[in-house]
Amino acid sequence: MKTAAESPPTPRTPLRTVAFRRFMSANFVSATGSAMAPLALAYSVIEQGGGAGSLGLVLAMNTVPTIVFLLAGGVFADRLPRSRILFLGNLLAAAAQGVLAVTVATGQATTASIALCGLASGTAASFTGPAAQGALAQIVPVEHLQRANALLRLPTNAVKVLGPVAGGLVVAAGGAACALAWDAVTFAVAAVLLLGLRLDAPVAAPAGVLADLRAGWTAFWSRTWLWTYTAAGTVLVAAWLAGFQLLGPVDAAEHYAGARDWGLIQAALACGLLAGTLVCLRWKPRRLLACAVVASGALALPLTAMGWGLPL
Repeated sequence: MKTAAESPPTPRTPLRTVAFRRFMSANFVSATGSAMAPLALAYSVIEQGGGAGSLGLVLAMNTVPTIVFLLAGGVFADRLPRSRILFLGNLLAAAAQGVLAVTVATGQATTASIALCGLASGTAASFTGPAAQGALAQIVPVEHLQRANALLRLPTNAVKVLGPVAGGLVVAAGGAACALAWDAVTFAVAAVLLLGLRLDAPVAAPAGVLADLRAGWTAFWSRTWLWTYTAAGTVLVAAWLAGFQLLGPVDAAEHYAGARDWGLIQAALACGLLAGTLVCLRWKPRRLLACAVVASGALALPLTAMGWGLPL
């Protein structure tokens, strides 16, 4: 007879852990705001008269900190209590989105102020991202990580289906400030939930921070598959940000019904993410990375449709 330890894990195994449920709740709450945020951010720029250049600057200020500080974020996540990093990072993001919502609502927003708020949010994300990955590894046994990730993404991707549509309606009816304010509230709620997460602080290595950075870079560069995949991913993300996140809202404002239709387009994308999550719950390919690379090619489809001027 099989013992409990020998029984295969079920889809609900991670959900039996209180810490995982709290972690999952924080992710879900934050996702309800983050699903609206890109659309609201784009139309906050468009509302104050900005074009593709202004929107490009705002997106760059959101993205660059993630690139610059991501390695440092990993080092700090290995040294400081991850729950504290997650709390402070979400609190910073809440403050940034709150300030942005107020400036947009009062008509005081400029491209520079929107970009600065984006810089703060991007900096927060560069530290919370590695901390969240490390926290999940502390909460869930390694053999359950894939299923735990799928369980995390299932409700998040479901929100991404409805969020852009809701965001488009909110922006069209009440302006970008309403959606940005909701995003700020969800970050604050997530921060409170994560503050109650009790995780042991990582055991710091005797080496200093700079030594850890050098060791991390050496480990990264010594793995050819890792740096080549990262380089390819950098090109892919840059093309996606420029073609979809930057030109998409501008194209929707010029050729479609603006925020409402752009929300529908983003919701369609989220439906694909949700379908992929459901597949990941069941399918465990032997060459996961190869499958991910091949699947990334599908990102060219919406860009091609936009380039050809296909109907909504």
